[in-house]
Order: sequence, then C-alpha cells, then structure tokens
Amino acid sequence: MNPTALNHALQRGWSWLGEQAPAHCSRRGWCAFQAGLFWMPSSALIGGLLLFLSLTLWAPAQQPRPLQRPLARVLLALATLMVVTTIAAAPTLTLEQQLRLMNWLPFFWFFLAMRPYLTTPAARNRLAMALVAGTVPIALLGLAQATFGFSGPWQALGGLLAWDLPELYKSRGAGAFPNPNFTAAWYVTVLPLAAAQVLRWRTASSTLRGGPLALLSCGVLALLAIALYVCGSRNALLVTPIALLALSPSSFALPLLVICGSLGALLALALWGSGLGIAWSPAITLAQWATGNFNWKVAAMVSHRSGSADDPLRQELYPKAWRFISAHPWLGGGERMLPGSPDALQQPSGLTHLHSLPMQFAINHGLPALLLLTVLVVWLLLRAWRALGGQNLPQGSQRQLVDRSLVIAATTAIWLHVLDIPSFDSRINVLGWVLLGVLWMLGSTPPPTVGHSGQPGVSARS
Repeated sequence: MNPTALNHALQRGWSWLGEQAPAHCSRRGWCAFQAGLFWMPSSALIGGLLLFLSLTLWAPAQQPRPLQRPLARVLLALATLMVVTTIAAAPTLTLEQQLRLMNWLPFFWFFLAMRPYLTTPAARNRLAMALVAGTVPIALLGLAQATFGFSGPWQALGGLLAWDLPELYKSRGAGAFPNPNFTAAWYVTVLPLAAAQVLRWRTASSTLRGGPLALLSCGVLALLAIALYVCGSRNALLVTPIALLALSPSSFALPLLVICGSLGALLALALWGSGLGIAWSPAITLAQWATGNFNWKVAAMVSHRSGSADDPLRQELYPKAWRFISAHPWLGGGERMLPGSPDALQQPSGLTHLHSLPMQFAINHGLPALLLLTVLVVWLLLRAWRALGGQNLPQGSQRQLVDRSLVIAATTAIWLHVLDIPSFDSRINVLGWVLLGVLWMLGSTPPPTVGHSGQPGVSARS
C-alpha cells in the first residue's frame, strides 16, 4: 500500500474516533476508551490497558470526589464486606485464592470512573458499535476453528498475548475464549446491540449511506447468530429469542417483564426442586419440547440423571450449597474461622463452580454481601427501565433503539450470571460492568423534552 494513502487512512480513522466525544473528555481518552472496548473480546491485556489509560492518564477533566456519590459509598460497603470475609478465610486459602475472591474490587473503581464516557446517546452508540465490531473477528475465528478444526493456543510476545483456541472445544468454535459457554455468553450479550444497529440503519436505508450500512449490519448479525448456534450453549440459546423480542418497537415493558418473570420461575423451580429432591416430569417434558435438542439447564437440575464427577448436575450441587450457606450465612466461607463458629461442615471442593453467581457469592462472602449486591443490580436495572419508559421519543427512534439494546444486553448478562458463571472470564467481567455503568447513566438522565418539531430538546438538568 502507498505510504501516503496509509497515512491518510490512519488520519481519517483517528479523526473519526475523536468525533462525538462527551463534554470534558479528552480526545486521547475518548479514542483509547473506544479502542479498549474494541480490543476487549480479542485480548483482555490490550483492551484492559487501553481502558486503564483512558481512565487514568487521559481521564475526563471533571470528576467528582470518589466518595461524593451515594453509590460509591454502597460499593465501598460491599468491598469492605468482601475484604473482611476473604481475610477471615485467609488461613485456609492461598494468596492466589484470596486475590480471586477480591478480583471485583478494581471493577468497582472502573464502574465509577467510566461514567463520563457514557453521558450522551452518541457516546453510548459508539460503545455499542465498538463492542459489535470487536466481536466480529472473534466470531470469524470461532467459525474457522469449527470448520477447519485447528487449535491453539496462538501466542505472541513470549506468551504475553495468547489466544486459547482449545482443542477440546474446537468443534464448538470456542475461538479466543477458553470455553464455548464463555464465547456464547459474549455473543448473546452483544447480539441485541448488533440487532439494534440493523434496525437503526434500516430507518436510514433510503439515504445513500444507509443502504450499504444496513446490509453490512445484517451480515454481522447473521454471523453472530451462526457463531452463537455453533457454540451450543443452552443458556445462551434459551435467552436469545427473548432478548431479540425485547427490541420490538411496539413494546418494551412486556418483554422485560417476561425476561424477569421467566428468570424468577426458573430459579424457583431449580431451587425448590433440587432442595426437596422432587422431579417435575411435566416441566422437564415441556422444556425439552420447547428447546429441541438443547435441553435447558433447569431440566438437568431437577432431573434424576446423575452427572459425572467432573461436571455434576445442579441437583447434586445446589443442596450442598444451601446446607453450606445455612451453616455460614453471615460471612460465607470466612465465617468458619471465627471464634465459636461451627467448623463441622467444610466447603466441598465441588462448590467452587456452582453455575450460579449469586449462590457462589453467598458461599464466598455471605448473605449480607449477596443482598447488597442484588439490591444494587436490581436498582440499576429498574431505574434504567423506568428511564427508557419515560423517554418521550418516537417509537423505534435511533436513540431509543440503541439505549434499549444496551439495557437488554445488561439484562441478558444478569440472566447468564444467575444461571451460570461466565464471570470467570475477565473479558466478560469488563463487559458486564460496562453495561452496569450504562444502566447507571440511563437511570440518572432525566427524560428529554420534546418540542413542537418532535425532536428531543435539551434537558434542564445535566
């Protein structure tokens, strides 16, 4: 390529990245933030470094003091509980295990610090586009792995950069993730964002630019859907149609009610059935009929099939987990080391991978910490849901579509974490906290006013 043309293309790309930066955000910080989101699915190291730079060296000019926000004080209380429970369990844990139990603490800071980059609809649209664009190479890699059967890992810089490509899961296209369930969790979370881009450009398809972009968006959406199907994750395949249904311009509240209600019903069935040892044959039959060959995980939880030693079923894990939580409700695993605490029930080794983040969190840090985390997440989700419902904008408008897709992606991520633990992967951790940050921003933004022209006006409160 001609060096002059390459230099011109790089300058245009840099100029495009710097556009639509929120107020008080530096150009370099805004570009690094978008690049970090783009690189995150490919490399947690590269993406993490870029996000770290955007939030430290090139941080927004105006930031409130760390504990000025009430939400920051809530996170400080939760962090204190996590540190206390981890220290209490220290005699029975290695240093690596202690650090794993506290690995969310940097994400609390990340969640609070990135808010200025999410303040405008244009910035949130750039966020969605960066995540979708960064997912495309991973989907192509996963499909190529499933098609040609090659495996990794691929490494660079002496192993500092590594892409997994596991031999065990090559037929399921795990790609750069160590497990196809993690890959599918990323796909299904990003899928509503890709679908929103299709609908967004469809509304502009009459323009010269909108037609090609609409076709490109449709191709990306189809690519992600195929890659998701190849992964074969039952949780992801179950939630996909509900997530896409929620993008319908005609209604927003009803699909989200369906999502939340279904999740509550699944949890109640799983916990009640596993705790009492009852097998509900009609429910299992209905689940198998609804999902075809992909028998969803609740059916496995309450069925009489016995799991293998390497991957026991939920009906074997959940009763053990509830007995452990009942014996150690206040500080979880750390409570065993306190004076006078019953130490008869040790934590079984199988309870380190429960396929349920809330139960895992209760085992590690106790029920008070779980309650505080649950209230925080539900509060963020309901505030964002209410804010979208209050947006006096035309149904199907571009702003409404993008913001709605981000809320749906956050709800999907919550679903997956309740019925599995994709947060074992650091990239999905980052994605989840980014989406929680979007919920916080949406819930804090008042509904826009609409003038006589039908266009949203400027809010009186920033």
